[in-house]
Amino acid sequence: MATRYAVPFQAFITDGAVITCAEAGRIATAGNTTLNLSSTNGAGDFTITLGSGCTGTVTSGTATITGSVLALTAGANTVTSNGAGDCTLNLTLGTAANTNDVNTWSLASGGVSGAAIPTATEDVVFDANSFTAASQVLTVDATLNVLDMDWTGATNTPQLSFASKSINIYGDATFILAMSVNGYLGSLYFLSTTIDQALTTNGQTIVGRIQVNCTGQKLTLVDGLALSASTIYHNSGEFDTNNQTITTDSAVIIQGAGVKVLTLGSSVITLTGAASWNYSGSNLTLNAGTSTIKLTGTGTFGGGGLTYNNVELNGTAHTISGDNTFAQLTLKADTTQTITFTDGTTQTITTPVFTGSSGKVKTLTGSGTAGWKVVNTGGVYVDNDYISVSYGTVYPEDIWYAGYNSVNTVGNSGWLWIPYANRARRSAGWWLLSRRR
Repeated sequence: MATRYAVPFQAFITDGAVITCAEAGRIATAGNTTLNLSSTNGAGDFTITLGSGCTGTVTSGTATITGSVLALTAGANTVTSNGAGDCTLNLTLGTAANTNDVNTWSLASGGVSGAAIPTATEDVVFDANSFTAASQVLTVDATLNVLDMDWTGATNTPQLSFASKSINIYGDATFILAMSVNGYLGSLYFLSTTIDQALTTNGQTIVGRIQVNCTGQKLTLVDGLALSASTIYHNSGEFDTNNQTITTDSAVIIQGAGVKVLTLGSSVITLTGAASWNYSGSNLTLNAGTSTIKLTGTGTFGGGGLTYNNVELNGTAHTISGDNTFAQLTLKADTTQTITFTDGTTQTITTPVFTGSSGKVKTLTGSGTAGWKVVNTGGVYVDNDYISVSYGTVYPEDIWYAGYNSVNTVGNSGWLWIPYANRARRSAGWWLLSRRR
């Protein structure tokens, strides 16, 4: 298994059979460099190989260069000298290079470029010899296949751009904070079918989709995952969030018929803006653990009939679909909210927290008039207030206290429209509702 090192934006000088250069090796400084040539037998050639993103010229000095001023382009350039002496290399380090270019890659760190483009069985490394000036951009201009991808040690705050393209990763991916990962409408595909995979962001916010497609294997988050304008897709394999925090302003989508395991542990997953949670596939095992899923904007919660731990709806309006089970479903306190339950669905909740407050009413309604249902399995009464309910049935009956400041709008069943504090107990064991005084 070979390793490919990224070496755009550099020049590499290789001695010839006759002509040798005191500056042979890597040059990573823009502008004029004096090349001091020696000759063992008069005229001869040496080679200047430019990495992608570079241009340059060689100008005669005391050594005459054939074709002076000789223009250099990316790749190997043969330079012919009439003998010993000096000449001038003027190197321009560009700001942009592409991955689908042999002149981007080397078999050694800082080595001569021209190695083959990486494949799915080869690691790619971005280190201190990969970027030679601030804010250079490496663009994925065609699908890039790699085994491990490691940016540890890269300098000069580089940018990885894979907009509308894919990086297919068959091993681990490690980013650094001092870079930019910009893959709007592009994807990082985790595709291994033979080994488990890991993603380390080191605090980097990724602009780009995360696609979990590691059939029969597992992708584990080593640290937190923050996405901007990007979606997490879980299509096959196991996705272990490893108790890490996840944030996205787009969506979490679990889809397809592939066998999937989602292990959340104690992770807190926050979906901002219009970001939604949506399970629309099959063959998923959800290990919810003690996790919390927070919707803070206007996103929908399509639970797909699974069992969740804690889900918090913290925005002004949310829709819940599917017959879901929650350890706790919480509507944010002191917030005016409209929660729409898809008609015909049942939410089973151990601890429902629905109460509003003065001027901050929770409107609980259906998507139509066919009705929706909530079942409490906590074994205790549910005490609410400042809610407005339409077409909602609650079960068991006689434990759901809506409160005096709530509104029985239309089509409801099972609610008690007083506070729990105003109940009285009959000797036969039935609750007797007392009047407010």
